[in-house]
Amino acid sequence: MSKYLALLIAVLAPSCSRQNEVTPITTLEKHSFDEVIEQHLTDASVWPEFGIERANEMIELFDMVELGGAIGQRAQRRVNRLGNNEIQHALLLIVETDKQNTALRRRAYTLLANRDWQSSNRFIPRLTLRLKYEKDWPSNIIIARALANVGSLAGLDAVQSILLNSSENEIDDLDLAKSLAAEFISEINSGHDDFKDNWQHLQLLSDNWDSVHTFQGVKTDFNQQYQDELWHLVAQFRSQPLRPVDDARFVFIRLEQQSMTVLAAAASDNNRYVRDHCLQTLTWMQASTQLAYDFALEESLEILGSDFYSSVRAIEYRGSLMAESQADFLWPFIENGNYEQRTAAADALLRCADYSVARIDALLIDQSFSPEAQCSLLLLRDELRGNEIVIPQISGLDQNELNRRLRWQQQRQVLAAD
Repeated sequence: MSKYLALLIAVLAPSCSRQNEVTPITTLEKHSFDEVIEQHLTDASVWPEFGIERANEMIELFDMVELGGAIGQRAQRRVNRLGNNEIQHALLLIVETDKQNTALRRRAYTLLANRDWQSSNRFIPRLTLRLKYEKDWPSNIIIARALANVGSLAGLDAVQSILLNSSENEIDDLDLAKSLAAEFISEINSGHDDFKDNWQHLQLLSDNWDSVHTFQGVKTDFNQQYQDELWHLVAQFRSQPLRPVDDARFVFIRLEQQSMTVLAAAASDNNRYVRDHCLQTLTWMQASTQLAYDFALEESLEILGSDFYSSVRAIEYRGSLMAESQADFLWPFIENGNYEQRTAAADALLRCADYSVARIDALLIDQSFSPEAQCSLLLLRDELRGNEIVIPQISGLDQNELNRRLRWQQQRQVLAAD
């Protein structure tokens, strides 16, 4: 991990001396950034180069092993000569490629779930993406189990949805999926037989995963091959077509906490789309991004906040930390920023809550602020004055935007109460 930090320190050294100062400059600049992603991809390992035909041959070997006898022994010897990357790549190719053969995909997922991969966990991002595209419900339970075995609870949402679903006549094999789900939650609850206790434990695990993206039962090995895979994944943010970008976002917001350090480092890449997508993805992850802030973004945000292309995303990210300490960085944008910066800063201030009544009382909340910014500032002003919250009536404010800001305020208040 130290190599990422060393790269960022080299790029951002001028900002370190000003770390404890607030710079009230909101003039946008076009900063020069380093080729962070390309530097990591230069020596990054890749998946083996073979296609679906070879993958099908390899899964047939596993089927032959189960036949036993001389045939099974010969097949096992051939399997033993295969590397973990070869096996994982073959099984992933099958589930990614074969849309029709549900039984074959379940078989491939089961092989992934039943093997002890130890530190060979490069498959986590690719398997996590299957939660987006796999339509077979029993397969989603097997995916969840395979991920949990290597420290990821990204599949818990699918497990919960299946156990709560009552549409037996509309979903193929729903009963089988529910049975597999019940077995799975029993496994992660140390084999207890009481379903109610297992369900409650599942809820606690899910809440903890959503909050801090860690699983106390198993820790994901943050080894070099896994990191290489994350750098290939973040490189998809350079894509002009949106699907690779959306896929990378889907995966990153479901990975374990330490993976956020790759996003933090890549947020200073010279590609402005990468910076934008990294900061936005971290913002969506909210409280779990504190590790990313501690790792790298504390030094880089001052530069990103004044960059011509990245300032708004950097301000939004500060808000996602929901820390009062961020408010000092936001006020210069409230008072002197452009229209977009003011909106981002007002929203971030609502989420961070600067407990300075006089400063917000002195602020003229008028049409120079967007309807969304007016809403955030008025909600915060009422709260700081100790008044009962009054829903602001603002022309042009969409109801969904109002609800979002009410939710942010409530989230921050709950966090402060804990």
